[in-house]
Amino acid sequence: MPNLTQQIIEIRPGRNLSIRTGGDESKAMLMMIHGAGGRGEQWHNQVEKFIDHYFIVVPDLMGHGDSPVPKSGYSFIELAQDMEAIFQRYKCTKNIVIGHSYGTAFALWLAEHFKNEIDQVVLIGAAPFRSPQINSIWKLPVFVLWLMRPIMSKNFARGAFHTDTDPVFIRSERVISDRNPMGMMKALFKGMVYDGEKDLSRLTLPILIINGEADKFTTVAAGRELAEQLPNGQFVELKGASHLAMMEQPQAVNDLITAFIRD
Repeated sequence: MPNLTQQIIEIRPGRNLSIRTGGDESKAMLMMIHGAGGRGEQWHNQVEKFIDHYFIVVPDLMGHGDSPVPKSGYSFIELAQDMEAIFQRYKCTKNIVIGHSYGTAFALWLAEHFKNEIDQVVLIGAAPFRSPQINSIWKLPVFVLWLMRPIMSKNFARGAFHTDTDPVFIRSERVISDRNPMGMMKALFKGMVYDGEKDLSRLTLPILIINGEADKFTTVAAGRELAEQLPNGQFVELKGASHLAMMEQPQAVNDLITAFIRD
């Protein structure tokens, strides 16, 4: 991503992550957290938009993007603690956290644990904060998952992209996504266990939720349900987008974020 410096940093003992940073550290921090099977580079349109006005922090989750891929260490709590450490390391006087898909759970986690330090949160492709129903396919041996990858990739594309999205973009995203090691993905999904359903009624900070109209993974109904659980939640259904809204409709998403964080 342009204007960002990428480093592998030991953010916690034995936990090395790829983190991209850039911009003026005297300004507000924008921390962007990608979802399961994603990567920090999926935020490139938002980085280009906001780099001149904010201090940008974009991590790759363990096992994703340019971060190392250990055999274990993918539980929700371990990844959440990574995000805590990153926030503590880079936080500014004002802080805004943006999350996508699984990354929205970490954004809400940070908002809960740093409620006096985080000013606003943006959630893209969000659903209520509770342990998801994991597809039984992730119980299969890893070698079987590798054999099934073409079918899984095709099914993912059906749920993740709007029918009007550029096919060339879809193919390029599928090629990159298909590089994710299946062992890592299996451990990641098995580790998506939260400590009960969270009471979000005490999260009074402003939270914007953006879900694509065609999203089959985090539906419009799920986004609205989450917004209703938040005292200061706002929900927007984004036309012409599905699960990867920030990439499918970058201008619209950037405009929504701009208006929200300026308010």
